[in-house]
Amino acid sequence: MFINTIPIRIKTHQDETFHELLIRCQKEMLEAEPFTCQPLFDIQANTALKQELIDHIIVFQNYPLQQKIADSADQTDSPLQIDQVQVSEQSGYNFNLVVAPGEELVIKFSYNAFVYDAAWISCIKRQFTQALSTAAQHPHMPIADFSFLDATEKEQIVTQFNNTKTEYPKNHTIIDLFREQVEKTPDHTALVYGNMSISYKELDKRSNALARELIQKGFRQNETAGILAAHSPEFMISVLAVLKAGGAYLPLDAELPPERVSFMLEETQAKMLIVQKGLEQNAAFSGTCMIADAQALMEENHFPINSSSSPDDLAYIMYTSGSTGRPKGVMITNRNVVSLVSNSNYTSASGDDRFIMTGSISFDAVTFEMFGALLNGASLHIIDKSTMLTPDRFGAYLLENDITVLFLTTALFNQLAQVRADMFRGLHTLYVGGEALSPALMNAVRHDCPDLALHNIYGPTENTTFSTFFEMKRDYAGPIPIGKPISNSTAYILDTKGRLLPIGVPGELCVGGDGVAKGYLNRDDLTNALFSPHPFLPGERIYRTGDLARWLPDGNLEYISRIDRQMKIRGKRIEPAEIEARLLEMEGVQEAAVTMREIDGEGQLYAHYVGDDKRTEKEIRADLARVLPDYMIPQHWVRVDRMPLTGNGKIDRSALPIPENKPAKRQNIILPRNLVEEELANIWKQVLGVNTISIDDDFFAIGGHSLKALQVIHTLKHQQHIDIQIDFLFEHPTIAQLAEKLYSKQLRAADEQHVIKLNQHGAQNLFCFPPISGFGIYFKDLALLLNEKAAVYGFHFIEQDTRIEQYVNCMTDIQPEGPYVLLGYSAGGNLAFEVAQAMERKGLEVSDFIIVDAYLKEQPLPIDIGNDESAAYLPEAVREKVMKKKRNYQAYWAQLLNEGHIKASIHFIEAGIHPETSENTGLTKWEGACGNYSEYSGFGAHKDMLEGTYAEKNADIILDF
Repeated sequence: MFINTIPIRIKTHQDETFHELLIRCQKEMLEAEPFTCQPLFDIQANTALKQELIDHIIVFQNYPLQQKIADSADQTDSPLQIDQVQVSEQSGYNFNLVVAPGEELVIKFSYNAFVYDAAWISCIKRQFTQALSTAAQHPHMPIADFSFLDATEKEQIVTQFNNTKTEYPKNHTIIDLFREQVEKTPDHTALVYGNMSISYKELDKRSNALARELIQKGFRQNETAGILAAHSPEFMISVLAVLKAGGAYLPLDAELPPERVSFMLEETQAKMLIVQKGLEQNAAFSGTCMIADAQALMEENHFPINSSSSPDDLAYIMYTSGSTGRPKGVMITNRNVVSLVSNSNYTSASGDDRFIMTGSISFDAVTFEMFGALLNGASLHIIDKSTMLTPDRFGAYLLENDITVLFLTTALFNQLAQVRADMFRGLHTLYVGGEALSPALMNAVRHDCPDLALHNIYGPTENTTFSTFFEMKRDYAGPIPIGKPISNSTAYILDTKGRLLPIGVPGELCVGGDGVAKGYLNRDDLTNALFSPHPFLPGERIYRTGDLARWLPDGNLEYISRIDRQMKIRGKRIEPAEIEARLLEMEGVQEAAVTMREIDGEGQLYAHYVGDDKRTEKEIRADLARVLPDYMIPQHWVRVDRMPLTGNGKIDRSALPIPENKPAKRQNIILPRNLVEEELANIWKQVLGVNTISIDDDFFAIGGHSLKALQVIHTLKHQQHIDIQIDFLFEHPTIAQLAEKLYSKQLRAADEQHVIKLNQHGAQNLFCFPPISGFGIYFKDLALLLNEKAAVYGFHFIEQDTRIEQYVNCMTDIQPEGPYVLLGYSAGGNLAFEVAQAMERKGLEVSDFIIVDAYLKEQPLPIDIGNDESAAYLPEAVREKVMKKKRNYQAYWAQLLNEGHIKASIHFIEAGIHPETSENTGLTKWEGACGNYSEYSGFGAHKDMLEGTYAEKNADIILDF
């Protein structure tokens, strides 16, 4: 049956009828007949898709195989009689359509049940039958006009899949519902920010006071007021104040470039600009400017204001990237917001819930976070960016404050889940959205947090934040559905002519319902193009999302891709045309093309440009950063001599060169000068995916952003045992600056704490005393190797004369009772011997003392500090402090005598490689100074024993004790 099979591509032409298609296909098959002897396997192997070229096959079974077998079985002279013969032939393809002639045409589906379930096959059967019926009745109808949708399936999609109507207070405004909540629970906590807690009654009063001030300064109903703020109570108070004054608010993130802020204020004709206290320097506004101060507002006139706003009045204007080179403002009404958060099927928020604000104030998810909490009696926690981007601190905050509801962009979720998949364990509901989800990470979180309701959430700003939702109740290997429409919303898959498409067929996802925005501010052309009359509900509208999706048989939607060039970076929509337009405004840029590529699951922007040699990439990037937000700045830059073009003269983006993964030719590269700078450079290369780093490169100017910074912070903590907040990197964005501050931080820690814990945990504590460098961080490689086996504590050299007593006290604070295990390396061996004696004198049991290549000191030695060449490479600000500690340690060690005896067992590990000038003669070992004595031949030279591969081998010796 599968002999002489050849692949045929059937692609309909515009306005081609079914009859014309049949004739053309017949002609093409006849033309292909000379190639029927070519093995199908070879044909596939010679294509780019290889064996993925074909996953289905159509067979016209005109050989009467069934009858032949039946006739053979029915022969009277045969000793064996066979009846009820059924014959089927198997293929290696996932789907086979078999056509068998006879008195009636018989069509059979043979399919791989691991790929297609019965529901899918039922849909295919229904749609195929509909297509055949149409073809038989209307052979001269254009294929483009064929409908694969029968009445039953249309009813299923329009009525069943979109049965989302619920009762909600659609005739109320946001302020109506907020005031109702104030009446219900006046003393319940509304906002939490650090140590500040504001009740519903207090929030109402403070926003009343600011609203009165707005009106007194001339603000009128249906006007717009900008709010320039960061995450803060002032932002929430300002939002409520503008709404109470009858206006619409314009959220302006304090991190936006000033030019972008000015454009938004000008286009919206904002009458007022409310600025959070402390951000006054960011405000450049010709109109009336007001300062919002949560504390000062407590003393103002806080009596209620009579607002006559209606549900159809604007609540806010939120800007998204625009293809014209300027952002476009989406106009959202009160009713849009109320429909999002009131009596909806995806959320059941109540006064028992605690939400948290994670998104930028100019990102649409903040609408759900704010009003999902405050219009349902819940508490809203507002946290700083640093806490949110530090996994351990964020996880602790979620647990300590009993947060129940959380929304995260996909990009932030991915970063946090990779670090700690169990950090969401205390939540009731987690919503993740903005980009396609990672099944592996979602599965991991689902398993680590079994009681968590985990949702994939989807929606454009133009449909008020959320349009569909899907609760993940099982593991997924492939794409996770975006789910079903939320309450009072609808969703349809339409073709290019606006016709309904059947289940399984990809098309444009169009959303409708009470969340559909008014349109785009001052952009009637774009509003008319993307906001269309509802095809099934007269008087309503739908929004064409530009997303390619399809229905699944169970009524869930599956996102596939974008139809146009729009992209999403870290959950934020980006029009590459806007970046290109701004690039063309830059001096020295003649042509520009912006594309996106996936790197390690993250979308990254590439800017290809034609320009002169006078302007560097760094200069162009800096100019662009003055007019576009950071997430719209390309991470990769490629200068080309000319743009590749298509046949019709347009830029061929598929032919743009991909930067080779090799070091770029750069001038004035400053290489790392010390260990800390070298380790930072390696981390930056790994996180940023680059091969060349100069220690004066700005992290955020060479492709870094807040989520990349999160990776750096996490790597520093878990590889180098350096715990810093993300603000530290924002304030010191070059390797040189960061290394200097880290040195200073380590020095302060050494002065204040004397000990550093170098790994997570272990069955036994191991207290380590440092070599002559004087810092406990030296044992970081050993700690990594001993994790789970031993909790490694690295002591710094204590410069005070009371050092021995301080070491003992420090150990007993960590571990109140023995037995204790000590380790001393080089000079640290001699120091630790003195500590062990002091512990035994106090009645503390030291069971084991590990000495790494240190010998018993029986006489003082002259102090020989010499020239330390490495000191020249230390940051100048810390050089003297580091050398002072080392000199003091050398002075102490030089005069130290190891006298006496300890009960502890000594395990002596001697270096495996000795200098040629030394045979270690005349050096005294420790067998006479302890209870039990064991000696081992270690690996590596003295200075290398606890680093790199030698550390691994010597750690194995330690683990055998």
